[in-house]
Parts: sequence; C-alpha cells; structure tokens
Amino acid sequence: MIQSWRQPLFRFGTSIILFAAYGLAIWLEQANRAGYIKLLQYLDGEPNFPPFADLHAILFAGVCWRHGANVYLPSACMNGGVFNYAPLLLRAAYSGIGPGETRNIGLIIEAVFILALAILPAPLNLPEFLFRTAAAVSATTAYLLERANFDIIVFLLVLAGTLCLRHGRPARAGAYAIFLLATALKFYPVFLLAMIARERRPAAIALFALAAILLAADLIYFHTETAGAVHIIPRIDPFKESFGAMDIPIGLSLLFSAPDSFAGRALLYYINPYHPYGPELITIIAVKLAAMLAGCLAASLSARRYRAATAAPDQAVLPFFTAGAILIAGCFFGAENAGYRAIFLLLTMPCLCRMLEASSGAARAGLRLLLSAIVLLLWQAALYHSGLWLMQTLFGPGLFVAYGIGFWAAKEFLWWWVVIQLLAILLVIFKSGAIAQKPRQPPQAASAQTLSDW
Repeated sequence: MIQSWRQPLFRFGTSIILFAAYGLAIWLEQANRAGYIKLLQYLDGEPNFPPFADLHAILFAGVCWRHGANVYLPSACMNGGVFNYAPLLLRAAYSGIGPGETRNIGLIIEAVFILALAILPAPLNLPEFLFRTAAAVSATTAYLLERANFDIIVFLLVLAGTLCLRHGRPARAGAYAIFLLATALKFYPVFLLAMIARERRPAAIALFALAAILLAADLIYFHTETAGAVHIIPRIDPFKESFGAMDIPIGLSLLFSAPDSFAGRALLYYINPYHPYGPELITIIAVKLAAMLAGCLAASLSARRYRAATAAPDQAVLPFFTAGAILIAGCFFGAENAGYRAIFLLLTMPCLCRMLEASSGAARAGLRLLLSAIVLLLWQAALYHSGLWLMQTLFGPGLFVAYGIGFWAAKEFLWWWVVIQLLAILLVIFKSGAIAQKPRQPPQAASAQTLSDW
C-alpha cells in the first residue's frame, strides 16, 4: 500500500509543490503588489516591471524587426535597447505573435516547464525527493520564471533531446537535431554536441560532420545578425547572482585596484559591450585560462574517487546527468552567466542521488557535499539577501561591504568546486563508455546496465 502512493508522490510531488508556490506568487502579484516586489527582492534582487520581462523583450524585438528596424543596434523602436539573442528567434515574428501575448505565452511555457520536471527519473526515496525538491523550488527557479527567460525553452529542448538519447538510432539522431535547434536559438547548447563522442565511431564521425555543415550553413546565412548578437551579449556583474570562470579574475582586479586603473577600464568594457578590448583584459583572460587548466587537472585527479559509484546508476539517469553537467561546465568556462542558467543543475541530480546510494567512504561524503552544494547554489540569491538583512539588523550598514565580499568569495569557491566534481564524473563516464567501439553484448548479458549503454 505504501509503495502504491509513494511512487506517484515522488514522481509528481516536486511539480505539485512548485505549482503551489507558483500559484501563490501569481495571487500575491495581483493581491499585494508591494509584497510581491518585496518577496522578489529577497529571492533574486531584481524584480521586473512587468513580470516575464525577458519574454516580452523577445516578442517586442520581433515586432520591430518585422517592421524593418535593426534590433541589434539601439533604435527608437527598441526604446534605445538592443536584441541580444540569436537571429533565428526573430523569425518567430512571422507568426504574428507580439508582446501583447506575453502573459499568456509566459504562463503556458512555465506550466509546461513545471510539468516537465516530472519527466526526470523519479526519486527512489524520501531523502532524494527532498534534495531534488529543495533544488527545484528555489530562488534560481523563481528568478527564471519571473523573467520568463528563454532558458526555459532551452531546458525543455534539452530535456526532449535527452529523452531521445535513451532510445534507438533514429531517435538518437533526432536528439542531436534538437540540440542543434537549441544551439541555433541560444548559442550555448552547442556544448551538447560533445555527447556525440559517446556514439560508435562511424556514427560519431557522420554526426559531427553533419552538425558542422548545418552550423556552418546557419552562420553563413545569418552571419551579419549573428555577429551583431555576439557583439552585444550581456556581461554579468561578477558580484551579483552569476557564475563563470571569469568572475574571480574580474572581481579581484576590481577589488584590489583603484577605480581609475586598468581594472576601472576593464569594468567600463564589462558593462559596455561597445567598449573595445584593452590590455587589462588580456591579463584577466590569461588568469582565467590558467584557472581553467588548474580546474581540469583537479577534475582528472578527483575522477578516481567516483569510478565505482559512477558504474552503479542505470542507463535512465546517465544521459540527463551528462547533458546537465556538460552545459554547466561549458557555460562556466565559456562565458559569464546569469544565475538562472544554473537551472540545468537539476538534470544532474537524479544520477548523483543514485551514485550516493551506491557509494561509500570518500565518494559518499563527496557526493553528499556535492548535492548540498548544488542546493545552496540554487538558493544563493535568497541566502545573500537574507544574510544582508540580518547583518543590517544586527550590526547596521557598516559591514555591508565585508559581508558582500565574503559571500562572493564563498560563492565563487563553491561554484569552482561543484564544476570540478561534475567534470570529474564526466571524465569517468566518457572514459568508460567512450566512443563505444566495444562489441555488442550477447543476449544473456544485454540486460546489464552499464555506462556504455544509453
């Protein structure tokens, strides 16, 4: 009897709880706008007017583009702003959908996102359910949903593609087509094409070649607009809710330099996409590259800790982990990222929880810390603003700067540690399954679920 209700509760419970929180937020916005704004200030610090601001900006830019405006440059139609997404998104303007439908579209895609969390492999026990629910019903999720950022659509596409990877060859080919579509819409999902390396060598070569041809065709056809979009990709303040390997060198250069020094000019570039590169950024990028190499070395040294635990999970959870870990690591090393992109950490949790159940010793302790760190990172904005309120209440505003710097340093350390652990597990997965040149298992052994079987 217990098992009869526990299984659907574990599968749908997170979505139900998130729906309840979402409905409460909608009610609060209508009934007490001031209270809603106050709540958002504690969750992400950036309440928007109106809600679904990112979706509204995309639909608004589509209307301007359809009427002939160059949306990659400031214009009267764009109220002096710019469109910094991929050009393929603008073609959705041909459908006739405009900013007037922002709220309805936002509610639909966010309801689908919440429901889609139930597609992930269901938790096997109460601790796993609590870990994953705490991660899903988080400040990062609130930030994503309140803005209706396009990463919601990317998450759904990644989820659909990952589901296809669990089936036969036609479906797997469809998975990479979905990843290519996501890349054409938001650029950064290009990291997912690394998953082709787990295919058998002939298929991998063919898929890489086809993906390269299609990406090249997209770049050639949209080259002017793509160049405009890349040039104005927003740069995220490293001291806000963000993550990326660039945060520490940028942040340190600003903390330990006078405002009129090289670091001051670096900040000018950082907040102004039209400001050219200067010599100070060459140093910052060099520091970032050195840190990346050190992080990759640390990941390779940590990999052996997870070797036994990584062999335990069944094939249902491995594609989700691989997709989520590749996206998080790729985005972390590739660019500065707004905090809502951390939502892809949710894809890694089913596998990490299975690994935790099957591990012991140092691996078990490391995995427990990793899951806890993921939950903390997804709640980091709420922790920061709550701590800021507490500091002000207890000590006044005098310690604001010290608290902010200390919290930033702790956040950056935690991000680096989490990414290194995800890379370590990825190394084990790719090394054990690699490019899958192994002969097929005999029928009597085919039921064994190993890393080389997806």
